[in-house]
Amino acid sequence: MRPRTLPRLPRTVLTIMCLTEKLTAVWDGSIYQNICFPLAGGLRLVVAGTINSLPTQVIPRTGKRRLRPGELRAWRAFMVASVAVTRGMDRDSQAANGLPLAEHHLLAVLGEGPDTGIRPTDLAAASTLTKSGLTRAVDRLESAGLIERRECPSDGRGQLIALTAKGRQVLRRAAPEFFRAIARHFADHLTEPEIETITGVFERIAAAGRA
Repeated sequence: MRPRTLPRLPRTVLTIMCLTEKLTAVWDGSIYQNICFPLAGGLRLVVAGTINSLPTQVIPRTGKRRLRPGELRAWRAFMVASVAVTRGMDRDSQAANGLPLAEHHLLAVLGEGPDTGIRPTDLAAASTLTKSGLTRAVDRLESAGLIERRECPSDGRGQLIALTAKGRQVLRRAAPEFFRAIARHFADHLTEPEIETITGVFERIAAAGRA
């Protein structure tokens, strides 16, 4: 009996690798987990893995090019680190001065701006809060006497938001512990060359997001 001859197919490279304890396959540039690949002649290539209860994924191409496994890993690491640092900083900020990190950040933005205050749109651009979240945060800080709304001298219908004397005092008093928290949750885990590298990287990403 002659062996069955399979039709010739265009050459395709299949790479199987382990990423974050998941069995992952890269097929024609797309990434798959726990998937069955149909082959010629009714054959199948089964890539199976026992992974953390996460569903099967297909990570498609991004725009004109395909997402590489290393890029996905970098993105996941960035997201996990961002959550960990933000939660730690928020916990320390509330323990030190009773302010959530997002509200302390608003005070810091105002403290770095002109004494006359900044426009709400500029404050929103520097904030990590949603529009409704920012409105609530500004209302709370105003009720606490830390910020105030002022008329814009160049636009009678516009408003500026500025720190009060009490707000500046709170910001100065919180600064030492805030800087220690930055070191504890972020800077202490990096070397000087790494700090310079990621600073340039994050500034470039931020600039692209604003473009």
